[in-house]
Amino acid sequence: HVFSRWALEQTHARLPSSLSLLLRRGTATKPLDKPADHKGDSRTDMYEVKLGKSSQHELVQALTEHECLRTTQGKGLDKPSPLLKAWQELLDDTNSA
Repeated sequence: HVFSRWALEQTHARLPSSLSLLLRRGTATKPLDKPADHKGDSRTDMYEVKLGKSSQHELVQALTEHECLRTTQGKGLDKPSPLLKAWQELLDDTNSA
């Protein structure tokens, strides 16, 4: 249940404001500690995300709708984006737990 700063920023940009706020509330405010020998900048910060199953489902649905809209505008992908896949994996893990 850990996502990079980049993934969270990209997710927020694709969500309606109510879901974006819900995600902000479910995301740790401080990034996880990095190993002492870590060389990456703030883009590689990792955050723990704690969302309930229904919130995860809403988020995946909103991201799916966003990708469908892009597809109808001719900007879509042939397969789900890595971002959508990561959130779907989180939901799948929660469903199987």
